Amino acid sequence: MDVLQKARELGEALQNSEEFKAMAIAQAKYQTDEAAQKLTAEYNEKHAKLSQELRSEDIKPMDMIKIRQQLSNEAAALSENETIKKFLEAKKAAENLLSKVNSIIHFYVTGEEEEEECGCGGGCDTCGGCH
Repeated sequence: MDVLQKARELGEALQNSEEFKAMAIAQAKYQTDEAAQKLTAEYNEKHAKLSQELRSEDIKPMDMIKIRQQLSNEAAALSENETIKKFLEAKKAAENLLSKVNSIIHFYVTGEEEEEECGCGGGCDTCGGCH
């Protein structure tokens, strides 16, 4: 059977998995939850502003620490919203499944096992910590 056809079948299987179905449901709820959308927009605005301050050439070490703490506090507040929390959990579960699938494919293509990572999607803003 054609490799691309197998890839399509794998994509369909992923789409039909419990993890991806749960993520789709949680995402739909998140996208229609006005409070969650407002919190996210406010967070993104604050994050952009604080990130810009972090890139300032004349920033002092203590200011940098304060800004990083503010970012951490903002991310924590965002994840207190139940809709956002459920969406992030569902998204993480789907990403973990996809990561496992990628690791299996990597093994069969290269013969090498990938080193295990924290399983996150790479964004640390809402991360509970890998280490």
